[in-house]
Amino acid sequence: MENEEKLRGREIHKYLTSEAFRIYKDKGYNPQIEYKLPNKKVADIYLEKGKEKIIIECLVRPTLRIIKEKIKNYNTYNTKLIFCYPSFFTSKIPIDSFAETLIIDVPISIDRIINKNITLDEELVSKAKKILGNSGGKLSPVINLLLKDWIKKNEEKKDGNNE
Repeated sequence: MENEEKLRGREIHKYLTSEAFRIYKDKGYNPQIEYKLPNKKVADIYLEKGKEKIIIECLVRPTLRIIKEKIKNYNTYNTKLIFCYPSFFTSKIPIDSFAETLIIDVPISIDRIINKNITLDEELVSKAKKILGNSGGKLSPVINLLLKDWIKKNEEKKDGNNE
């Protein structure tokens, strides 16, 4: 299961990279993927246009620690740093004024996630319903759909066992 999770992460990273590449290619940049910097670090995408030097880092699961590390690694080699991450990642991470964000919708298969035969006990179902009820529309559409589908799947299993 861990290898499957890593594979899914790589797929998402590859998708983010290709979409960011396409977006900036369409804007007239000449993007370079897996660009080696003088400090031996590798940027996901490097862009240069005139005096402007941009590094794009694609993060499947951005965290403040990773962002700080990337800023430290790249801040002398570019004029702008862009963190690209999937739209289903809803946490608000403070980005330094030195950096920007590029949020990309990643088409993930809900069925692929749901059909892992994950069973939810009553406590988890109760928590999922509470999250949905208290979210005030702040959950990403994917997480919202996942929770609803998990609850429905669990209730169907429960009803099927009672017959």
